[in-house]
Formats: sequence, structure tokens, C-alpha cells
Amino acid sequence: MLKKKKLFPALVTLILVSATLPALAEESTDKQSVELNPVLVSAKKDAAERSTEKEPVYSRLAVPQSGEAGTQTITRKDIEAMHPKDIIDVIEQGLGVTTTFQGRRNLNFFQVRGNGSLGLIIDGIYIPQTQSGRELANFPLEVVESVQIVRDPTMLTLGPVSAFTTTQGSPNGGFIVIKTRKPTKAETEVKASYGTYHTYSVNTYHGESNGNSYFVADYKKYHTGGKDDWFNDARSGSIYLKGGYADKGLTSNFSFFYDSGSRNFQRGITDTGTMSTMLWGYDPLKSIMLSFDINRLWDKDHITSFSYGFSKTWDDSHSNDITKPLVDTVFAERDYLREFNLSHTIISDSGKNTLKFGSQTILWHTPTGELSWQKKEREEELYGYYISDEQKVNDKLTVDGSARIDRKHITKGIDKYKPSDISTQVINDMWMNNATSYAVGAAYKLDSVYKLSTRIAYSKQPTDAFMSTVNNEALDPEVRLRYELGINADYSKNLHAGLTFFQHNIDGYKIVDHYEDSQGKIVKSSATDAVSVYTDADVKQHGMELSLNGNLLNNLKYYLSYSYIKSDYAPDNATMPHNIYTLRLTHNGKAFDTNLILRKMDSWQSALTDGFSLGDYTRIDLNLSKMINPETKVTVYGRNITDKHYASMYNNGYYYDVGAVYGVEWSKKF
Repeated sequence: MLKKKKLFPALVTLILVSATLPALAEESTDKQSVELNPVLVSAKKDAAERSTEKEPVYSRLAVPQSGEAGTQTITRKDIEAMHPKDIIDVIEQGLGVTTTFQGRRNLNFFQVRGNGSLGLIIDGIYIPQTQSGRELANFPLEVVESVQIVRDPTMLTLGPVSAFTTTQGSPNGGFIVIKTRKPTKAETEVKASYGTYHTYSVNTYHGESNGNSYFVADYKKYHTGGKDDWFNDARSGSIYLKGGYADKGLTSNFSFFYDSGSRNFQRGITDTGTMSTMLWGYDPLKSIMLSFDINRLWDKDHITSFSYGFSKTWDDSHSNDITKPLVDTVFAERDYLREFNLSHTIISDSGKNTLKFGSQTILWHTPTGELSWQKKEREEELYGYYISDEQKVNDKLTVDGSARIDRKHITKGIDKYKPSDISTQVINDMWMNNATSYAVGAAYKLDSVYKLSTRIAYSKQPTDAFMSTVNNEALDPEVRLRYELGINADYSKNLHAGLTFFQHNIDGYKIVDHYEDSQGKIVKSSATDAVSVYTDADVKQHGMELSLNGNLLNNLKYYLSYSYIKSDYAPDNATMPHNIYTLRLTHNGKAFDTNLILRKMDSWQSALTDGFSLGDYTRIDLNLSKMINPETKVTVYGRNITDKHYASMYNNGYYYDVGAVYGVEWSKKF
């Protein structure tokens, strides 16, 4: 049996590696495929339709020119070349992004520029960590048009800078903006794949465009048996619907996503080398996301936009200990979010000035409690107000400024949020102090090659009442000054370069001092009832990001990135990977298309008090595609083909990557 298990990966690796070098030497005579721009639903072609990163200027998701250096867009074409497992694999390719995984109730986390959390926006709707950590992996890749990584939270129209739904009080350090497809013609695609650990998936996508309207429907089914004894099996079935209409100055879009399945939590391996005896999982695990937006173009200079979003995650959480009689403990969890956005845009000075102002209301409620706070109801509301203005001074210089206030209200919560402390005070009807943010920026085009940009931002984030602190001290608000300088250079189709430098001066930076149990004793972070106890410090973080991309040969494209960050505060500095490298190579040949991804990351620690080492790996993914005919493609893929068992989280154990996985995918377009 062992020989059979090793034979399939060995054969796939041999095929991939042996095919790579010949494919790189080939010259393709096929015409390059054309990537279609997404439909810009608008009734008229005027100044209101100018877009930044494919967004109309009146969209709250549009990034000002001064922020483009700190923004990366991973296109659908990039995603298809990567052949990722899920959307999390795509996000991991973001410049300076760290993704962490734990086999616990909240599975996936994203950070950028050290320890800055990334807020998630899908179809214009803000998705809280309490939901995305459980369900994002099931979102269908086939409907994704692009993934935009905004590495700076000072794009103040996107979403809240203030901490929200989190029990750690950490503000957003940037945003992940996932945009979905808008077809321009009738298109249908069917995919089926099978791989290691009895993993299979089937996906059917259909898009339709008819005059002023479009429609998308997608169905996906996924299953994995998981690695023996790791307790990491999962299954899901999802449906995604989207549509839109534009006519006579009125545009509207809607989307609907529903997913149902189950997922067990990977067992951790402790620092003593033993596997955790706890068996946890969700069965069922379900989610819904609904979005709707409408934009009214009153004339070429005035646009009013409204959007509504609803998301819900519900599950039955199961747990038992294999060292004890198998008694399945079941707890039902419910998590709801509603969002309302209203904004108005005024375009003036012959299209050179864009003024936007608006409000964002987010209502979050978990009546059951969840995660480590089961049976403890939590309900929070966030009211955000923003204004931004961007002015094109001349053909070379553009300047912008923005301001935002976030007001958070806790209708119900648990003071200090200690999971095992039954004496904690219940928070009722408490307004937190306002979180304020201000930003200014400028972009200057030196010539046809070079473009410079700079941003300066100030933010003040109040300390949430529920944070457990050393000696129960009241900590000062966190005040951040951010400085960023960017240089973009378009030398030729062979070389596009981007370089950013950033500095963060943070007063009152919140960081874990130690962990306590419910009795107040200091314990390791891996203890079952460990609670983070915070202190604050004045911290300076600085770093840089470099990206290079272009064509090495006629049919060989490359993308190379490097990010560096360092903190002058040792406990903070220890918890971030200082260097991250990424290399992507894509070759389109006569016989095969070949794609290689290499990612190298330094080590870091989960917390200075525990000293568990994480990261420190080099991972290689490789895939090989063959067009059987113009509509049919077969892809053989290998992920982590060097079989590196690295960990990105320690929480009741290390959660190692499963190592090398291999598979084959068949796809057909109609």
C-alpha cells in the first residue's frame, strides 16, 4: 500500500519537472489570449466613468492615484495560471502578506506589513473575521475577476479602520478586495479535478450578457478525505448567483452566495511531538452572503450610490477528547452581519476634481456567542462617516485628502472577554470613543517611465473596554503616524518595477504581555483556557516592498516580489517574518503551458513568551496544462512539491502544512 501511495506523486512530479525545460524552450505560434475588461455598467460615457483599477471614480472602492503604489491586483488570468487550491492561496501571493492557519474554530487569518490585519470585502460588502475565518476557503474561484491587496488602511472610503468584531482590539492594516466576474458574452465552463487524499471537486460556471444586463450562475462541489489521523477532512456544496442592469443613468448589481457542508479541525502537534487528543469540527457549516448596489447618475457630475449587504454563518460545533469516553459535545453558533453604504460623488473642474462623502453602517450580532465565547451573546454596531477629495492639478501632479470617523457601539458584550471567567461583567449599551483617521497623498508623473507617490496618514484608535490588560490598567488610545513613498517605473513590456518604502510610528501599540488562565495564573498560549493579557508600548516599524514583472522571452512571463519589515520593539519584532520572497514564472508553449510559483518566508514566533518558531520555509508549486482542443484543457498540478511541513500558527499545537499534494484537472468551455 505504501508503494502505491508514493507512486502517484512520484509519477506526477516526474511529468511536471521533465516537461518544464522543454516547454520553456518552445516558441508559441498561437495567438495570445485577450483578457476581457469587466463590464462597466454605466449609461453614459463621461467623467463619472473614469476608473482607478477598473473601478468607476464614484465607487467607494476606487483607490486614489497616490495609493496605487501600495496596491496590488491579482487578475483572473494570474489566478488561472497559479492553479491555486482556493482563494486563500491567491491572497497568500500578495506582496508582503502573511497567511496563518490554525486547526481551531477560526481557521484562517491574513496580515500585511508585519502584524496589520487585513479587512475583507467581497462584492463591495465587508465580511468580518468571525465569518471569513470559517467560510472563505469555500468561495468559488471560478467567479473571481480579481483580488486586490490594499496594503495601507488609509484608503478611508473602503471600510472601517477601527477594530470591529475582534476581541483583540487591533485595527485594520489594509484590505483584501475581491471582485467577481461580469460577463460580456455568453460563456460556460465545466471543471472537474481529483487529487491526493481523495480530494475532488466539480464546478459549473455560466455567464450571460444581453444588451444592458448580465447574469452569472455557478455551482461548486468539493470534498477531501484529509490526511490519515490528521482529522482535516471537509466537504462543501455552494451556489453563486449574480446579475446587473444599466440604462439611462441608473446601474444596479446584486449577488448571492450560499454554501453548505462540514469541516473538521486539523489536529495540532504539540512542542513535545505528540498529536492533540481533541477532535473538533463543524457539522453542518453553512453561510450566506447577499449584496445589492444601485448607482444613480443624476448628470455627468453628480452620482449617488447605495449598497446593502447581508452575511450569515451558522454551524453546529462538535468537540470530544479521544482519551475520554466519546461524548460528542454540540453547540449551535449563529453569526449575522448587515451593512448599509450611502455616498454621493461630485465631479467638477472639467473632470479634474472628484469629491466623495458618505456613511457606512455595519450591524453585527451573534446571539449564541461563538468561538471561545460560546453562550455569551455579543452585539456591536459601527457607524462610519468619510469624505475624500482628489484633484488633478495638471498633467503631472494629482493630490488627494480624506478623513474618516468610526463610532462603535456595544449593545451587548463581555467585559475583558475572558472565556472561562464566569464573573466577567456584561457590557450593555456602551459607546466607545471615536476612532479618527486623516490622510493626504500626492502622485507625480516625472515622465513616460517614472511615477512618484507619497502618502501621510494619522489615526487614533481607542482602547476597547473588553481588552484584558496588565494590572487591569486603562491603556491610552493607539495613535499611528504612517509615511509611505512609492516609485513606479514602466521601462518596457520586459520590465515593470514598483518600489515602496514605509514607516509607522505607533504610540500606545497594543501587544500581548503574557497569558493567564481563569484563575489569574500565567500560562502558555497553548493552555486550553489561556487569555491574552495586553500592555502597550511606543513602537516604530519600517520596511520596503519591491516588485518586478514583465516578459523574459516572447512567451515567458515573470513576477518577482520581495518585502522587508522590522520593528524597534523586540516583542513585536519577533512576531513578524522580516523577509518574504515570491517568484512566479508562466510559459505559454506550443505543446504545454507551464507555471511555477516559489515562495520563501523567514521564521517568526507566535509570541515572545512562548518562543515557538513558525514559518522558515521555501515552497514550490508547479502545474502543466495541455490544450486537447480549443475548448478542452487538462492540467496536472503539484503543490508544495518539495514536501515542506511548515507551520504558521501554534495554538494547542503546531498546525503543519500537509506537504506535497498532486492532482489532475479537466476543464471544458462551451
